[in-house]
Amino acid sequence: MGAGHLGEVIEAASASFVAETPPARLHEPPPFGSLVRVAGASPGQRVYGVVSGATTGSSDPGRRPTAYGLEPEALRAQQPQIFELLRTTFTAAVVGYGEGADCYLVLPPAPPAVHAFVHECTAEEIIRLTDKEGFARVLLAGASPVADELVAACLRLAYLARGKDYPFLVRGGRELAAALSDDHRRLAGILDRITPYLK
Repeated sequence: MGAGHLGEVIEAASASFVAETPPARLHEPPPFGSLVRVAGASPGQRVYGVVSGATTGSSDPGRRPTAYGLEPEALRAQQPQIFELLRTTFTAAVVGYGEGADCYLVLPPAPPAVHAFVHECTAEEIIRLTDKEGFARVLLAGASPVADELVAACLRLAYLARGKDYPFLVRGGRELAAALSDDHRRLAGILDRITPYLK
């Protein structure tokens, strides 16, 4: 029953989807910038996304959590029921889809199904997806309000998942440089967010 899944899709669109984490993963969304996979609308199809944000709040839209002034352990001991009213959701920007052994850096023909389970991409999937020419440009072109942070975070995590593959980062940097040739300050800002991880 979806063992090990990161979340369940509760809202889906062509360019993004929202998933809710299981109760056991409250406050534990997948890392910002990580690559995730969800089954596509057609059999055998996979939709790939990059986690672009997360929120924890009340499961009742009209009711906000109240501060109790207690440490988390004490609060859970005294008011365990309030944690049943909380939920964590995360949003993923769609970066491509796959069918069989192939994957493509374009939007899928249809969004993933609501209630489909979201899984962490395997190292093999990350390599296959990030090996595609233009991967960094696809990240940059996303509509996220924190696009620069998202590009840097995704490239950092992919670099680590690929076994600290420095040529991969060089290729990504070149793609960003070409896309941002008229905005050197923005390019420098993204690269500055990546370089501390090159050790």
